[in-house]
Amino acid sequence: MERAMLPSRLMPLRDRAFAGAATAMAGRGGGAVVNQSSTAAWTYAGYYGLAKAGTNGLTQQLAHELGGMGIRVNAIAPGPIDTEATRNVVPQEILDGFVSSLAL
Repeated sequence: MERAMLPSRLMPLRDRAFAGAATAMAGRGGGAVVNQSSTAAWTYAGYYGLAKAGTNGLTQQLAHELGGMGIRVNAIAPGPIDTEATRNVVPQEILDGFVSSLAL
């Protein structure tokens, strides 16, 4: 491996994913990033919930790192959505209990 390639290959994913966008937003005086999470992040919803918990962690870290450049980083976390996948995967009694616990 060439020495010049080493830094980019070892650069963390978040740096590669957001470096270009953050640079452009900072150059314009700020901006906003909105990630899509899910209430599944707090309900131990298997791998999906784990992935959304990771999204929340990434959102918090980027907000901390980019806030000083005028870049807001937030996430939306919708609750259950009536889809075919939800109807086929989530047992109705679990879905009913979850929906009844939501604030809205």
